[in-house]
Amino acid sequence: MPLENLMRDLAAELGLGDIRLEEDGGAQLAFGDDIQIDISASGEWPGINITALVGAIPTDNREAVYSEMLEANYQGLATGGAALCIDTVLGEVILSRHIAGENTDFEVFAVEVSRFFAALTMWRERLQKGQIGSGDFEFNEDDDHATAADEDPAPEPPGSGMISV
Repeated sequence: MPLENLMRDLAAELGLGDIRLEEDGGAQLAFGDDIQIDISASGEWPGINITALVGAIPTDNREAVYSEMLEANYQGLATGGAALCIDTVLGEVILSRHIAGENTDFEVFAVEVSRFFAALTMWRERLQKGQIGSGDFEFNEDDDHATAADEDPAPEPPGSGMISV
């Protein structure tokens, strides 16, 4: 399904007005005042790219921060299938996800956007609390999720096609 149709269906699912793609072929979803998710058709590989700002790269303990981000990226299990990345020019941590294929159906798209949103909110919260690189990260491949050592597990994404705003 073309991205324009996927975005139209997502807007309807969320009870939003019509979402039109910009000239560059993408759109931005805003949640509150501080979360923006960019969704665009991939220019190089067939599929859809989803990206969002997690926050500024912590200035302290960078080796531990980068190590935790790499561990979290392992098979995408602690990132909802996305990857934590850095923009060294802007000094930011970015969450990025590529959904492969030209014919993504809406159900798959909605679940992937929901998983991305859940991962984004978890990592934004951990970054804002100064927890990334603090040593309290536990990754268990068998559990298919990551948690801080003294916290509840990461929130499960909302049901298929639903995003909590």
